[in-house]
Amino acid sequence: MLPEYVKYYHSVLSDVERDVYRQIYEGFRARKKRFHVNVDRHLVTAEDLGRISGYVLYDTPSFYYVDLDQYQWWTRRGGYDYARKYLYDDETINHYDEVIGRGIERFCTKMIRPDMSEYEREVAIHDFLVGHVTYDYEACASLERTGRTSSRPEAFNVIGVLRDQKAVCEGISKTFKLLCDACRVKCFVVIGRGMEQAPDKPGHSWNMVKLDDRPYHVDATWDLRKKGDIRFCYDNLNLPDKLIRMDHDWSSDLYPRCDALEFNYYRRNGLYVRSLGEIPEFVAESVRAGQLRIAFKFVGQMPAREDILPQLNVGLTAARGFTEYRYLIVPETHNIYVELPTDKRDGNLESI
Repeated sequence: MLPEYVKYYHSVLSDVERDVYRQIYEGFRARKKRFHVNVDRHLVTAEDLGRISGYVLYDTPSFYYVDLDQYQWWTRRGGYDYARKYLYDDETINHYDEVIGRGIERFCTKMIRPDMSEYEREVAIHDFLVGHVTYDYEACASLERTGRTSSRPEAFNVIGVLRDQKAVCEGISKTFKLLCDACRVKCFVVIGRGMEQAPDKPGHSWNMVKLDDRPYHVDATWDLRKKGDIRFCYDNLNLPDKLIRMDHDWSSDLYPRCDALEFNYYRRNGLYVRSLGEIPEFVAESVRAGQLRIAFKFVGQMPAREDILPQLNVGLTAARGFTEYRYLIVPETHNIYVELPTDKRDGNLESI
């Protein structure tokens, strides 16, 4: 059985809905193609049934084998008969469970130390996903065109991330939760949309984590970069509502208020400058400390790219004579990233 920890959506349901949730959960766990849900139909409608089953799937990424597109229900005495299709047969599911379980164990052995805080474990999970996954634009386009996930269902579950290293936001946010469950970091999936998304288009999903019992937004999908770009980014790691609300939208009634900044990546690590003149020394000190990946935020009005680059050059040259590097400047979030070659003699960036 794959790891399970936080069941956020279960916690926000009424007692009657929780019982329905439990019955659906048990049906999915047993991989039943058809089962009865015992409930008063005046209290839980067929629409509620669909909503609750979606909550079960967001709470339980290990139910990756459930077909998101196809389910049926029939009214029966004492409730509903509920039918769901599965993407794989039992033999394949058992195989995937074993492979995913071994992969999670390897991840925890390699990336997670026993003395790590919840925050450090969360950052390790974020860095793993952002460093290894690419966004599946084809699956997203197919969903927008057809309203179905059937063209590549793995993009919407953990298989797309862990087997193919390619997925859309739903698969990425579910995998983030699965790894958080394995590492005992309190996490759940948030269902919303990006501000630029049209109301008639599919929405967006990301995560909330609880650190020191205070919630933060984290969107690993929006921290992904295109292939060939820098593969580390912290624009959307541990944001409060007021910052992520600039380009995300969600139901404030369904989710807890996020107003803390303590574990924001930049705030936590003091990664910011307030003037162009501070950039060379900040970069130089980072290089002298042995960092090959440098991230910091510019506080105040964001300078133009052509003004930032000379300051990066001064700092890198002063530190160890680096003349080749990759950089990423994100004006919208005031973030600056520098990635140095592992060997400055040949400028090789391939092994980063």
